[in-house]
Amino acid sequence: MSLLNVVTHKLESFEGTGVPKYAILSHRWESEEVTFKDAQEGRQLEMKGWQKIDKCCQQALRDGLS
Repeated sequence: MSLLNVVTHKLESFEGTGVPKYAILSHRWESEEVTFKDAQEGRQLEMKGWQKIDKCCQQALRDGLS
């Protein structure tokens, strides 16, 4: 399973019982949304759609998730 680290903004892989608590993000697609491939390649911070993900990361931190 790949999860986005809300501090480093990089994807991290987890397997088996080592998966931490996580939140699931759901949103409407608009122009220039971040894809899994964009995140894998480190392009997500340059894209318009990153703002929604960043706000979710901030909320996850407030909720005690990393």
